Amino acid sequence: MEFPVRHVEIPGRGRALVAARDIRPGETILNEPPTLIYVTDDSKGSVCAQCLRVLSGDRISESACCSCDGQASFCSPQCAETAAVCGGAHSPNVCRSFCGRPPAFCGRPPSFSKLRPTFFLSLPQRITRPGLKLRRAMKAVAKHLQALPLEERDLLRFLIQVYVLKIEQNLDSPYAGDISRRLTALYELAPAVVPAESSGARQASKLHPLVCAALGVDPGSEQETAALLCKDEMNSYGIMNPRSPDGEPSIRGNGVFCQAARINHSCLPNVARFDFVDVAGSDNTHMLMRAMDAIPEGSEILQSYFPLNTPLPERRQRTVEIYGFACDCARCAFEAQQGDAAPSDKMDADGDEEEEEEEEESEWETDDDEDLVGEGTDAIHAKEGDDDFESQLSIYILKNLCPHAHCNGGHVCFIPYILKESA
Repeated sequence: MEFPVRHVEIPGRGRALVAARDIRPGETILNEPPTLIYVTDDSKGSVCAQCLRVLSGDRISESACCSCDGQASFCSPQCAETAAVCGGAHSPNVCRSFCGRPPAFCGRPPSFSKLRPTFFLSLPQRITRPGLKLRRAMKAVAKHLQALPLEERDLLRFLIQVYVLKIEQNLDSPYAGDISRRLTALYELAPAVVPAESSGARQASKLHPLVCAALGVDPGSEQETAALLCKDEMNSYGIMNPRSPDGEPSIRGNGVFCQAARINHSCLPNVARFDFVDVAGSDNTHMLMRAMDAIPEGSEILQSYFPLNTPLPERRQRTVEIYGFACDCARCAFEAQQGDAAPSDKMDADGDEEEEEEEEESEWETDDDEDLVGEGTDAIHAKEGDDDFESQLSIYILKNLCPHAHCNGGHVCFIPYILKESA
């Protein structure tokens, strides 16, 4: 199926998506399967590793993978079979990597040689010492992985999946072509160059030896690992759990969607993301982007990396820390002038002043002041300095910010949640 967007290069902004024709309000912009998807470590026993649906309470105990001591769980035999194929979310090589058994990389290219015991001299002394055999050292590494902070365990899950794909693309498998295509798309994501002081560079020095030990081979350099960690941070989308009884949002997994990752940021976006993870069907993990307003042909497609109610200081801090730029769009400039009177500081998804975080993330820079939601759309015509900018901004937020709790602070809500709340 073709979608009404095309890829372009915008000077100073990199790759982007623009409307290939006039787009109607509510029209689907993208319906994209994940390039890579994985559950978070604390959700591995309650969420299906293949489809990311929440497991029912009476089946959790019998759904875990026995081969890796419950590092993955599945909602059905069909999901378990799909995940177990070469290139799958829980292929045998991924499974073995989680439990300290060297993966069976038969037919691997010569560049992936078995690690000698001296490799483990680079690991923390508390988990290995000179003379340990490879198998014993890997068991020690597997135990050490579970003692890592939760964020680092999630990053290791991501790295293991990517590097297993990198090796499995060279195997004699009917899935090799699809794996190669997915890897090419993943490696083309920004950033092309990893800043020396980035979080990815700092984390790679610790995580690269561990992922090599988990795999039993050295699949790449520390610099490559740093680049992958930066790509994950800048381009992955968090997939949220249903709202917990205490009302706090939590992430069940992460997905990389390489087409959606090309969509630049705007504090006044013209597309919104829809999640249908817990519905029936094989495409429940697809990324759906739909137009919030009419988008004229040639206008840039723009998403928000944060909930619309996120205050200006937090928006600017997060764009600087994660994406390397300070947002200076017309809305940010207006709110900076208005201070505490800015609309986003008055409103949130529940109608009070409590802040909520959303999962949407991507890689590209914000639009310039004149790029408000695509020129000529019905969202906001006014520019900074116009007398009616504040009123139009308030109406825009009121119209597009979803007020329902199950949305986790997002723009849109799956309609059955709305019907359930109204019952």
